[in-house]
Amino acid sequence: MKTIILILSLFLATSCSNDDDNSTKQNNQDIVATWYLIKYEPGFSPTDNYTDEIQWTFNTDNIIDVTIENGTNVNSSLPLHSNGNYTYSIDNQMLILNSDDS
Repeated sequence: MKTIILILSLFLATSCSNDDDNSTKQNNQDIVATWYLIKYEPGFSPTDNYTDEIQWTFNTDNIIDVTIENGTNVNSSLPLHSNGNYTYSIDNQMLILNSDDS
């Protein structure tokens, strides 16, 4: 029982942060990397599985570089479903994708 309480208290202590002023900047830094789409579940439609054909590179200037390998069958309802550069923003820990062709 003591172990559970200790683990729970450690979790609560590390999950809280009073760095609210820098939250948007920090969230931006947390997402900056290259990500590979592996699964797309569009509600009641069938699930689309991918390996590394679709690459989204998030940059520090709020630009996403989307690269899709030639010949990849991409669901047209997929956000950012074509090669190109798109903008994103983070508001209240929510990622907002800005796409002109959606």
